Amino acid sequence: AAKWYFLLILPLSCVSVYQEVKLWRKVQPLNLPSLVRVFLLNVCWMIGCFLCFCLSLPHFLMGKNADEVGTFVTSVLERRMCQTLTSWFLGPVRIVGAEHLPPADDSLPVLFVSNHTSQIDTVALYCLERDWKWIAKKVLLYLPGVGQIVMVAKHILIDRKGKASIKKMYEDVKVGFRDKKNSIYIFPQGTRCLERRLPFKNGAFNIALDSVVPIVPISIDVPKDAWGTSWIPARFRGKTKAPVVLTVHPRINVKADMDREALKKQCFDVIYSCLPPPLVKDGEDKKSH
Repeated sequence: AAKWYFLLILPLSCVSVYQEVKLWRKVQPLNLPSLVRVFLLNVCWMIGCFLCFCLSLPHFLMGKNADEVGTFVTSVLERRMCQTLTSWFLGPVRIVGAEHLPPADDSLPVLFVSNHTSQIDTVALYCLERDWKWIAKKVLLYLPGVGQIVMVAKHILIDRKGKASIKKMYEDVKVGFRDKKNSIYIFPQGTRCLERRLPFKNGAFNIALDSVVPIVPISIDVPKDAWGTSWIPARFRGKTKAPVVLTVHPRINVKADMDREALKKQCFDVIYSCLPPPLVKDGEDKKSH
């Protein structure tokens, strides 16, 4: 059974390749070297998650509780794994506005929000060197390696079609903010898109207003050649590759009586203030996923 479980990594990585092809088709169609990089990143990601899970198990045997192990997983294992994958398959990441990040040892939790462009986001963001719990789709539980590390790291999973799941998500987030001082990361647009600016959904801003936590907006600017176009990486050809740029904006202090729509618009405007214009404007074409 274990053999077949891990063999799922290959077809699931092919599914991820297909998803990236759809995302990039109007921006920079992916050629064969790019497709291979997407495939290998996903294979290494799932295998890496399983190895991180295995490395976390001795900490339980040493008597550490689940929260302590979860913190170790997110702040050390996941972070180093994703930084390594970013270096191998994507290249440089440049951070603008790092002074706006909360201190690494800050006990005041924040809500990180950003645009969501591609699979690239979730590995490149670990270069910020900060801890948070993701709010992510429950389907991640079924990915080899990823499902195990998500559970041990105590990320917050949601089934967007289930009201009970959404309610539990809000409860888990509130407990995380209040009792565990966990920061949270969420993509308020809810799905990935490169060619247009998708509207933000209400969930992130309901969370911020309900728990009265500051919001730290982050802009993710992924270059058109992020996946590379040559079999030989740019650094081995003596060329400089455009970096993924993460722009951290000043925190927005939230008050319980703030207007949700105004807060949502403020975050949207701030995040897109430093990003290039969309290829497709609202009403010109249906959204891509």
